[in-house]
Amino acid sequence: MSLKKSAMLMAALFSASWTADADTKTVCCLNETLHSASVRTRIVFDSENKLAGIVEDWAFDEFYSKDAISALEQKGAIASREMFAEVAKLNAVALAEVGYNTTVSVSSRPLELGELKEYWMEERPDHAVVWHMRISFRKPERLHGTAQLRVVDGNNQFEFYPEISPSAVKLVNAPKGCHASPMKGKNSSAAAVNSQIYLVAITCP
Repeated sequence: MSLKKSAMLMAALFSASWTADADTKTVCCLNETLHSASVRTRIVFDSENKLAGIVEDWAFDEFYSKDAISALEQKGAIASREMFAEVAKLNAVALAEVGYNTTVSVSSRPLELGELKEYWMEERPDHAVVWHMRISFRKPERLHGTAQLRVVDGNNQFEFYPEISPSAVKLVNAPKGCHASPMKGKNSSAAAVNSQIYLVAITCP
């Protein structure tokens, strides 16, 4: 299997459908397994104390990670960002089509996400594959009260969990008195059965 087609097969996990080649065949879903990813989040404020963007790192489960690594056909070495560059680019395009699976809402009003400022994939020493992205809001907003960050896969192929770490959620350049904490949530989609979503509450005085 070529790297190009392998990359597109992996990207299909992020997208409802993907054109695999010039013959316009559609690739959808490597399998029907519900995958999972643990999430690490950085919520970024700007110099005017406004919500400016988010940084997310998704560490994928063993089975997705094995598929992603084997698609590279690179045996023996830890897969670097450079090796994953083509896959990462395709995944960035696929995720853009679904709003990066991420919503940040203030008073139930979603903030408009801008384009990705940074993204990459790599294999960790424990062989988990990590997807990293940094997104800015099109219009930074001052927060007085509570905002909610929500990560959910609308295609119901992934469950998202907080990373088990004291540093799983952090605020960057936040005004004094602000704090953030992960919450538990379930996907309310009729197509999802007990699917876990990732929620973070961000509160500022």
